[in-house]
This record gives sequence, structure tokens and C-alpha cells, in this order.
Amino acid sequence: MKKILLTVTPFVDYPGSIPNEFVSRHLARQLIEEGFDVHILANKSQSKNWPKEAKVINGSITKPDDTPLAFENIDAVFLAGAIPETVYEAVNMAKEAGVKKIVTLSSHGPEIEIQFPPDSWYWLAIDVVVERSEIKHTRIVPSNIMASTLVGDHYSAGKSWAEHIREDSLIQEPYVHTKVPLIHEEDLAFVISKELQQVNLSNKTLHVYGHSISPLERKKILSEVLNKELKFKELTSDEAFEYFRQEGLDEYEISHRLGVLESISNNPVEFNSEITNIINRPLKTYSQWVKEHTSFLNG
Repeated sequence: MKKILLTVTPFVDYPGSIPNEFVSRHLARQLIEEGFDVHILANKSQSKNWPKEAKVINGSITKPDDTPLAFENIDAVFLAGAIPETVYEAVNMAKEAGVKKIVTLSSHGPEIEIQFPPDSWYWLAIDVVVERSEIKHTRIVPSNIMASTLVGDHYSAGKSWAEHIREDSLIQEPYVHTKVPLIHEEDLAFVISKELQQVNLSNKTLHVYGHSISPLERKKILSEVLNKELKFKELTSDEAFEYFRQEGLDEYEISHRLGVLESISNNPVEFNSEITNIINRPLKTYSQWVKEHTSFLNG
């Protein structure tokens, strides 16, 4: 039986990050249903409620030296949540253990970071280590996932939409008409599962984007499904800058977030139909996601 290791870390609100635990929980279930032996590397706070067939190892991919046996007899790794400071140690352990395939949860970040000195790299530093390891690999560049509704994302600041909904407090967003790609974490997991199950003839990058949806469209769907009118305010760029500042972001972080939204507004992201072909069915909609998570949204 093929052994697959999934690495799980807490969500960090860093540009390009997505909450990988939501993806890995779907991924673990899918792989087990396919007959794979699934191992989970997660810290104590994320170590519960996995499928009973999964083997959970307490630890973190950010501290690979603490769990030197995590890669033992592993065939493939879903590398999520690695950090530049320790990714070399983690990938080297995987190589020495005989890992044949790595699927990395990456970001759009490398395309931006390549313009700056290597000591400023984050995502690109991780990707370069994997590429130079000589292990067959697939780089996954995802859009944001729908579960970001529960925990927040790198386009906004402060409380998540779910927290605002449960508290009946005001959701404040800039660029409310701008359509941003959003994918159901189950669909993203399905694509990753397929990549983990095969050793590439050549290394590749997959852009796994969902259909685009605007904040106003998300608000309308949430209101209809939850049968509740949401408190919502559109922010101008100046208002957004001040709001983000009050939420603790520095000037660089604010400029980056607003700059990304402006760029998407001027250059809409095209849907990658290749993903539908891989999944072999239509992608799940935001309305479906909300219906699946009403208990989390209503509190």
C-alpha cells in the first residue's frame, strides 16, 4: 500500500497563504477511500478528528528535526506550511528517506518575488529547494479557498466573515465588485490527490483556481442561504487603508493587499478549464459551500 504524508500547519495570514488544514482534511479522506496509507504531521491543536485510518504524528513541518522519522517509508508528500528557514532540512530528510514525489502547496508569490533579492524570498525559497532536490514534484498554485470565510484571508483584515455573521457586526470590504477566484477546498484536495497518486514524467506547475466571485455576490449568497441580512459596507481605497491600519497592518502590507485587488480588478483571472477535466465534474459553487457550513456560520 502506498504511504502518503500530509503536512498541516495553523493558518498564517501571510500574502499567498491559504488555510491548509481544511484542504488536508478532505485530502486525507479522499486518499483513504482510494486505499492509501495516510500519515498526518500536525501539531497538537490540529491532531484530532482525522479519519480513524490515518496515522497522526505530533509535530510540525516547520520544525523537521523534531520528527526525524516522519518521512520513513513514505512514498509521496503533500508539502503544506513549510517555511524558508527549515524547508531545506525537511526536503533533505524526504530525499534521504526515499520519497518519490512531492506536491507543494505554493502561491502566486514566486512570480513577484523573482524581481527581488533571494534573501527576501518566501514562497520562491521553498519552491527552489523542492526543485533542486531532484525529487519528482508538482507545484500547486491555488486560488483562495471558500473556507477562508471561516478564518479570514489575505485580501482583507480583522475578523473573518463568519465571525462578523455570528456577531451580527459590520463586514467592511474594498473593491466589492471585483471578482476574485475562489475554490471549494474539497475540489482543490481532489486535484492534489490525483497528483500525489502519480509520479510525473516531468515536473510541473498547476494553477488550481475556482470560478471568480465578488464580495457583493458572496454577501448575496450568504444572506439568501442563511436567511439573514448581513451588515455590509463598501470601503473606498482611502477608507480601506485606514481600516486595515486600525486592524494592525503596516503600510507595506496594506499597499500589497490593495494592490493585488486593484490588479485583479484591472486584469481579471481566467478560469483554468483543465481543473474541471481533472475533477471530471463541475466545480462546487459558493452556494453549495455555504449550505454545507451553515452550522459554522450561524454559531
